[in-house]
Amino acid sequence: GLNVASYGSTGSPNLSSVSGMDINAQGDLVVAAAEPGQVSVFKADGSLRFTLQTEAVKAPGEDPATTAALFQPNDAAFGADGRIYVADMGHHRIAVFSGTDGHYLSAWGSLGFYGEKELYEPHGLTVANGLVYVADSGNARVMVYDAEGNFVKQVGHRGYQPGLFDSPFDVAVDGQNNLWVADNGRQLVMVYDSAGTLLKTYGD
Repeated sequence: GLNVASYGSTGSPNLSSVSGMDINAQGDLVVAAAEPGQVSVFKADGSLRFTLQTEAVKAPGEDPATTAALFQPNDAAFGADGRIYVADMGHHRIAVFSGTDGHYLSAWGSLGFYGEKELYEPHGLTVANGLVYVADSGNARVMVYDAEGNFVKQVGHRGYQPGLFDSPFDVAVDGQNNLWVADNGRQLVMVYDSAGTLLKTYGD
């Protein structure tokens, strides 16, 4: 096929290990690379708009609830509100940035295993219909928040019965508002309706 545009390189920004990306209605592309740890935003023509701030060290000491810097950002998505939502895996949180210039706005989440705002290595996320869906991989569940980080609901938990998770790595929402979950541990893709009922699975 015809190459329309190319984005990044193994230099700066370093896209040698892309882990997640999203595109908005204007054709802007946001790309997350957990290693070496970068989130970059490109114009539709492939030119770089800006790169979000990331930790320069491997063991961040500052409070992740207040720092603008990311640590192992694994996925990113545009919201309809123009903001950028990042699965900040190393900080166990969701961080929010301006889609205009990339400045830090807010964050929610902290390391934990049961609470509504507790996350453990969130790997993937998507934004649909004003909601942020988070693949809370370490806690084997999908957490759903509104655009400001208020808890809405949880889908699934750890288990090997149909519809339960081991380590969900990515999520998507289709035009019928069905939730698609790629579970790395179970090697399945599972599809749920808006009420959280399992509709079908792909894989063994």
